[in-house]
Amino acid sequence: MWIPENKYGFLISMRKDKRRQYILSDFKLLAQGIKASKSMGELSIPEKLKKAYNEYDKKYLITGGSAAFIYHTYQFPLKEEIEIFPKDYGFWSFFNDIEIYPILKEREFREKVVIDGLFVARPEKIILEGLRQGSITSILDSVSILVSEKGLEFLEWEKLKKYAREYGVIKELGAILEIIDNELKHEYGRSFIPQNFINALFADIKEKGRLRQYPKNILVEDKTYSAIGDRWRLKLYLPAYVVKKPVEDIAPLTLKVI
Repeated sequence: MWIPENKYGFLISMRKDKRRQYILSDFKLLAQGIKASKSMGELSIPEKLKKAYNEYDKKYLITGGSAAFIYHTYQFPLKEEIEIFPKDYGFWSFFNDIEIYPILKEREFREKVVIDGLFVARPEKIILEGLRQGSITSILDSVSILVSEKGLEFLEWEKLKKYAREYGVIKELGAILEIIDNELKHEYGRSFIPQNFINALFADIKEKGRLRQYPKNILVEDKTYSAIGDRWRLKLYLPAYVVKKPVEDIAPLTLKVI
């Protein structure tokens, strides 16, 4: 529970990861949020976010599927998601068309990417969150960013490796990159995935323990990439379309500009 220094205000209930949490917000912030949400009622979500920052100095970071779509413009997000500073939750709690996560850290906000006037989480963060979540939809988002022009424009490979270690998805990232690399070479005779980067990831994995199933939840055991999975110590049942479709639909545009 986040409590401001003055310890006066309304206790707001919210759900996070199936648990109920509470944030104490002062009266002034709540009143400001009510006024702002009413005045912005007819605006699009991007316009609301810009106005919240420009007129009310409320910081945010677009994250999840919303951020992924800004990078790849391929798969529409299931919901609009932003992270905000816990102290500002009272203001944002009245924006009912946006999924709000009061977990924003100063470092992440400083490292933001600005795209069309919007504050977006870095592509490395979104890619690795998608891989860690391990659903078909989130992996498709991650692959789509990795083969998109805008995703590569802002991507820093060393940062990707650093965060992969922090998120515990070195194996998953390595396997996905190797699959993308193979599909690009098969489809177009060339690739833009650095082979030395894949090799550096492979040097980090340990040949110990049971193979980890990936994706986490599957309906059909697709073994298209099982050999690559074995190499990365994964029981890989990734449906082929999760990589093939973005490579076919997005990568041609990217290859023209690199």
